[in-house]
Amino acid sequence: MPDNKIKQSRIDLINKVSSITCEEYHSNSNRTNLDIILSLYLEFLELQVEIPKCINSIVNNAIKQGNIVKTLKVKRGREMDLDQQFNILMCLLIIQTLEGKSKLNKYNENGLSLEECIEKTANDCDTSISNVNKCIKKYGNSFKFYINSTSPEISFIFNRDTDEESSVTLKEENQPISDMISEAIDILFAQS
Repeated sequence: MPDNKIKQSRIDLINKVSSITCEEYHSNSNRTNLDIILSLYLEFLELQVEIPKCINSIVNNAIKQGNIVKTLKVKRGREMDLDQQFNILMCLLIIQTLEGKSKLNKYNENGLSLEECIEKTANDCDTSISNVNKCIKKYGNSFKFYINSTSPEISFIFNRDTDEESSVTLKEENQPISDMISEAIDILFAQS
């Protein structure tokens, strides 16, 4: 995919997540939600695009109240960009749907536990189990809302850039979410 298409897909994703995150922050203005807002703010700056009013307002108010400093430069609590974290959550959703324990899929009644799905995701995404858990904790609610409200394609490329590369698509864009995908979302993001 050309660089300008990748940049535009990142911009589209963070714009969608921004509105979700602003709502979450206004309903619960805790430190974790402020950190997410700050991460999004820095991504907008990094991409050199207009910052949504809700994000800008929250950051300006936090500066005025002394909760953050004006010279904000560090991507606090985030080693990866939002699209990388959502990619990890997409992989986890696919693994949970296809291989995780399920009440709806008789072939997966004895499937992988949630912890095993997280471990498999870490291996498939070449990251740590801790990073997968951080993604769930930090962006689980936003990801769940994103999947349920924007009806995106649910797909992931496994073994990227190898001879064994394969793409798995659970749902095309604008198709309804199946009961099995809904069950997996509920299992994964029940506590987030």
